[in-house]
Amino acid sequence: MRLFCTFLLALGLTACSGNGSQQNSARQSDTDAQAALTPRPNYSEIEGDKYLYIGALSEDDEKAGKRVPDVTTFRFGGKKNDLYILEALDGDGSVAGTVECKNPCKIVTLRYGPLVERVGNTEDSIMGAALQDAFNGFLEPKVK
Repeated sequence: MRLFCTFLLALGLTACSGNGSQQNSARQSDTDAQAALTPRPNYSEIEGDKYLYIGALSEDDEKAGKRVPDVTTFRFGGKKNDLYILEALDGDGSVAGTVECKNPCKIVTLRYGPLVERVGNTEDSIMGAALQDAFNGFLEPKVK
């Protein structure tokens, strides 16, 4: 339940001479701008078909003496009827519940056991980050 309430450095050596240097610099700036616009996955690690996301410590966590953030694990269940489905996993790898949303995602449907809850999606949450990875094609569907 807690899970649902909470998602090359490149060195270029170029000769410095007049216009050539400026052109190389301009090309590098274009490359840097392109890299900044290219989406990158939000997950921290992959274990088989599981994607691991590191949370952030809240101020309350820090006040309570917590020193390391939680890790949340999802498996991508695929896309069915325009819904992207993530399985939220417990520490032992069993499915704790599912996260379902269409793209673009404003309202997320959470299912755990017989309970169904709808919450707003925020991309700065772990759940939102995992959904964004699914939308961007960074997650492979689970192996059946």
